This record gives sequence, C-alpha cells and structure tokens, in this order.
Amino acid sequence: MWQVVSLLMLVTNVVAQGCSRDVSLSGVIPVPRAVIPHELNDGHTGQFLLPESFSGMTLVFVAKTERAQQWAAASLPLITPSSITLRIQTDKDEIPESAGAIPIYLSLDDAKTQQFMSSNLSDEHGRIMENREEAYHLSFTGIDEHDNQLQVSIDASHAAGLLYGVQTMLQILKSNINHSEGLIRGIHVYDSPVSSYRGIMIDNVRKVHNASFHMAILDKLAMYKLNIYHLHSSDDQGYSMPTKAYPNLPMAGALTQDEVVALQDKAFKLNITIVAEVDLPGHSTSLRQKLPSIVGMDTNGKPCNSINVTGAQSLNVLTTLLGELMEAFPGPYLHLGADEVRFNAACNFTKETYQGFINYMNGFAKKNNRTLIVWGGFDPNPMGTAPVVDLDVIVSPFDVLRELPWPHRPHNYYDAGYSMLNTAWNPLYIAGSAATNAEQLVYWNPTKYGKYPPHGCAPTQWQSLPSDNWNNPRYVSSFSGQNASCWPDTSAHSTSYIPSPYPSSRMRGGALCSWANPQDSEMYTIFGACGQKYNSTYNGLAPPAPRGQIVAQRLWSGASLDPSTLLENVGCSYWQPPPPPPSTCTKVDAFV
Repeated sequence: MWQVVSLLMLVTNVVAQGCSRDVSLSGVIPVPRAVIPHELNDGHTGQFLLPESFSGMTLVFVAKTERAQQWAAASLPLITPSSITLRIQTDKDEIPESAGAIPIYLSLDDAKTQQFMSSNLSDEHGRIMENREEAYHLSFTGIDEHDNQLQVSIDASHAAGLLYGVQTMLQILKSNINHSEGLIRGIHVYDSPVSSYRGIMIDNVRKVHNASFHMAILDKLAMYKLNIYHLHSSDDQGYSMPTKAYPNLPMAGALTQDEVVALQDKAFKLNITIVAEVDLPGHSTSLRQKLPSIVGMDTNGKPCNSINVTGAQSLNVLTTLLGELMEAFPGPYLHLGADEVRFNAACNFTKETYQGFINYMNGFAKKNNRTLIVWGGFDPNPMGTAPVVDLDVIVSPFDVLRELPWPHRPHNYYDAGYSMLNTAWNPLYIAGSAATNAEQLVYWNPTKYGKYPPHGCAPTQWQSLPSDNWNNPRYVSSFSGQNASCWPDTSAHSTSYIPSPYPSSRMRGGALCSWANPQDSEMYTIFGACGQKYNSTYNGLAPPAPRGQIVAQRLWSGASLDPSTLLENVGCSYWQPPPPPPSTCTKVDAFV
C-alpha cells in the first residue's frame, strides 16, 4: 500500500529540505485525501519550478483521449480563470515552447483509473477510496532530472474526476505561486469523496433569486467539488419554476424555460445535479390556490386546507408537474419535501394516507429512474412494527425537536433501515440571523446531527449515527444506546484530537441549507470570509463566513482534517477554543 503524506503536514508550509521543498496545500479546498511524494528509481524527486505569476500564465491542456478532448472543450472554459491563457489540443499537436507554458495531460480512461483506484489505496486514516466515478489521479513533476519544467497529468474514468483534478491543480498552483521560491518536489494526488451527495440548498420561493445568481453559484459549487444544487422550488408562498402544463402557476420572478435550459446546461458541464424540490403535501398553499383540482373535500363537502393525497385527478396533476421538472433537470433524485404536515381525518388526510402518498410518489420516482428524497416527518417504526414508508426512500432529517409525538430522530430512521442525508438545522441551516459560525461548524461531519438533547445526549453534545468502524472502541462514547452516540461538540479542542467515524454506506452525504435569505447576501453567508463585514443593508442577517467551504471539506473527506487546521485552511487565522466539554454523556429524556 502506498504511504500517504499527512494532510496536516501538507496543509501547512513545510520547511525546505535540501534543494527543494514540498508542495503546500494551504488554501486548497477540499484538501485531497491522499498525497504521495514522487520518487523514481534513481531517486529523482520529480522536482519542478513554478511560473513567476499565477495571473498571465499559459496552461496547455493536452487531451490524450477523444473523451478527454470533448470534456475539455465543453468544461475548461467554465472553470479556468480569465487571467490565464488557455489552450486545448491533442497529444498529436506540438506543445508550444512559450516561456511559462505548463503542459497538462488529460486522460479519460476507464482501465487506467480503475487500476490505480483498485489497488487498496487509502487515505492517512486507512479509509479505502470510494465513489470512484468522481476519483482522479493528479501528478505534478518535472519533465526529467535534467529539466525542471513543470508538467501535470490528470487521469480519471469519468468527466467528474477530470473536473475535480483540474480544480485541485488550479488551487495548488495559486497557493504555491508567489509563495514559493526554488524547486518543489513532485507529488501524486489520489482523491475521491467520502460522500456521494454534497450539496447547497437555496430557498428560491420565500426569496426569489434571479438566473444570474443561480449561474454564478454553480461556479462556487464546482470550485469546491460540491455536486448537488438543491432548489427549494415550491412552498406556501409560490412556485418558482416554469411549467407548460400550468402556465398560471409560477410566481413573479420565477425562472423561465430558457433560463432553466441554460442553468441545466452549465450544471451538467460542471458535474452538478440540480434537485428541484416541490414540497408536498404540506407547504402547499400556493399550489392549492392556483390548482384547485388538487384540493381535498371534507365530509361536509367543503374544501380542505390540504391536498387530496388519494384522488386520481389530484395525483395526475402533481405527477404532471413533477414530470416536467424531471425532464428539465435530469438526474438520479426527486425531492418531495413531505415535511411538517397537519392531519385532518375529515379530509381523509391521516398518518396512513400521508405515508401512502409518499409511497405512491416513490413508485412514480422509480418508474422514472429516480430515488425519492423527503425531509422526514413520517413514523419510521410505527408502534414498534416494520416501516410503512418504502425503505428505498432517502430521509433528510432537519429539526429533530419539532417532530413530536412520533420518534422522528435521525437514529430512528437509520435503525429502521433508511439511507440518510444530513441537513440538520444545527449546524447546517442559515436562516436570517440564525447560522452556525465557522469556529463551531468545523466540528461537524456527515455522521453528526444537531446539538440537541434527544436520545440521551446533553444539550452541548452532538447526536451521531453509526459508521463503518462503529465497533472501534476509540469512537464509542459512554452512552449505551443501540445505534447512536453522543459526541461532545468541543472534543477536537484537545491536543489528542481523534476524528469521528466516516459515514456508513447508508449515510449518503448532506447539504448546507439557506432559508429565506436575499440573494445579495447568499454568497457572503455561504462562501464568505472570516471577518468580512456587511454594509448596513444586511443588518439582521447571519455574518459572512466560509460555511460552504467547511461543509465541502467535511463532505469530501469526513473528519480527517482536524478542526483548527480546517479553520485556518479556509482563511480564518484566529483560533479560540471554547471551554472543555462535559466528560460524560448525560441522559436527558425531556426536551429543552
């Protein structure tokens, strides 16, 4: 097995040894999971020299396969900074000898990629690389021991891997140029994400965002290897997507058909899946007002304040609407929302018909080769019996405190057998002034849900779900619950930091969720900088912070980077540890 260079060593600037120094990964987000020094048989370290300036340099992308050439033509112009001269050619063309030109060899080759990703390569914590369709191999070396001109190669089996390899390359170049003098030792990066679902959610109903914003935020997602753009597209206030079947439905400022086409085209080139959520059957006031045929009738023949979840006409209207969105945004998911419902027996809207509605929509999703996602809210284990809602529905719990009286906590869904996403209100929500600061967010990882007292955890502790190494005693707290553990939220402040477990195969990932925030503030609250200030226009909103960068790192590599290093890597130079956490997990039965 390859020996992997410690991420902590590479994130910091390593002291030069001899005539060359190590590559710095400071500012590279997410930090790659496996970095290996380049060593040849003769001991040559592949050392190279960097251009004098990042701005103005020439990158010559040499496509070694036809697939790589097609990808380069479509995607490289979207991710290459305008200050860089970009050339795309095949390996049959002569590489220009202009001063400072860096050749970058691109290959999309299934056999080669599977070869290096199937060799039990693991990161520094022993985790075997997974999600290989997004994997890449990136190398920085000199041409030979007599020529220190830098050459780069990126190999992948899928377009996503090439995209992520180029993003890492650009960040490494930017981090090291102007900050390093002399020769730098060559490296090989082997990288793939822990989580397959890595997202940002925008509330596009309570605060409608224009097409320019959506196009711009895709660039940010691609830069940090986030692959899901979740658009909350319907709620009580309106419906923000175009529809040919129901042209009177969209609200003012909704996206147009042409804007949706352009958005999807760009997302596809950046390996981003757009998940357009229609929140049903709750949160549906606007839909019920504009689509009266979906409204239920009570036993007295009066209109209900709920959707008719069993009527054929209602179901036909809703599946037509969802079908339009699936056609506009291809991908593996259909998000139904399905949270915060209010039952009314007189309207035939009960726990049973609600769960039946989720299953009906799950069947519709599967017929269209989609996996259904819901926020949660249904009973995963009714009266101790087997689950009623189909187990192939993905559950994305958010606020475990408000789902009484049923047991709707994350571990209940996990214990019942559901696959999970992590969208816990605390710490993954940005809602007005409510948002977790960077110093606390760095302690989160995909297995950790909000700092809430349910399931025996004290209020200052996290609720954590199982992992692949769940039986490892170093990860087990004093809590004796079957499938959950309490994690002190400040555990990493000690010098003997032990990272939390990696997520199990049923923990698919998660998303940072921004609710009801104006579009002009979004880039600051999601991808801002520590210490950045708003003008008075944004009083009452959460302060700027690199929340998206932190979540991107955790979704990519789990908890392998210690919190202080992660905080510094996203540009937050200060570090003030809070008081030590409780030594034990206190059993708490009451909600506070």
